[in-house]
Amino acid sequence: MRSLLHLLTVALLAALLALPGVSGGGGPGGGSTGVWVLPLSSFLTGESLGAPRDVHTGVGGDQPLVLQTTGAGAGLTAVFCDELAGGSVALLVVGDIVTIPAALLQALAQQPGARADVLIVDESLRGYVLRIVVAEDRTVTVRVY
Repeated sequence: MRSLLHLLTVALLAALLALPGVSGGGGPGGGSTGVWVLPLSSFLTGESLGAPRDVHTGVGGDQPLVLQTTGAGAGLTAVFCDELAGGSVALLVVGDIVTIPAALLQALAQQPGARADVLIVDESLRGYVLRIVVAEDRTVTVRVY
């Protein structure tokens, strides 16, 4: 009887530890983690982007933009494409976390009217297109498609 009680206690403790915790909203100013949780990824096609699924304004500053993907599979790759410079930069991807360095965001914010795209895609072509736009007042807006 005593071993059954110990086994039941261990099973209950394991079940409690396996439950997902409650977290903040993520994103810029949305939570204490500083990680922006993206909406569920979608299949990327050659069609137009349509309406954005998520929008954040006032992004940037001296902190990198850390993005957590949702629903993307294995082999995640991310690239930053600056329209003015015409160049591309591979972004750091660790598991399902993509990091856009603060230096890239700061350089983009110095050019009012600048625009850049971030393509995040997995090996099954699920992912995101992010459009980063700098307004004339140097406010940085990120739209997720």
